[in-house]
Amino acid sequence: MASEANDTAAQTLRRHGFVPQDYPPFTQAHRLLPLLFGPVYAHVHDQDLAVREAAIAACILLVDDARLRQHRAMLITLVREVLGASTVWQYRERAIETLEDWGEDATGLVGRDPWAFINADLPGCSHGQDCPNDKLADQLPF
Repeated sequence: MASEANDTAAQTLRRHGFVPQDYPPFTQAHRLLPLLFGPVYAHVHDQDLAVREAAIAACILLVDDARLRQHRAMLITLVREVLGASTVWQYRERAIETLEDWGEDATGLVGRDPWAFINADLPGCSHGQDCPNDKLADQLPF
């Protein structure tokens, strides 16, 4: 919800010729953003890592709102140390993007290798073996 009702979303609506204040679902959700930050932030130190990561990721979206931007400083270390070290590649990517967007140093954080799947050895056949898929390729009409 935060990404649909924050300042960036309002700018996008304006760019497409819409007035955000004339759209009740946007204005209602926009009013809720400051109310959501406190309850969500309460979980950034939760014992459960999955809860902690989700809370930090949600807070990132909430503090994109101008009324909550002053809370970014509280999140920088959490973004770097928790999301930046996550086993979930999406959280690591979010940490890198967020820190860079906020003008913070993201050096040392490692996102997902976009070539990992392409570079991975596919199971089943190794070089020099007769692979069933090779025979199928010979039968293709093109």
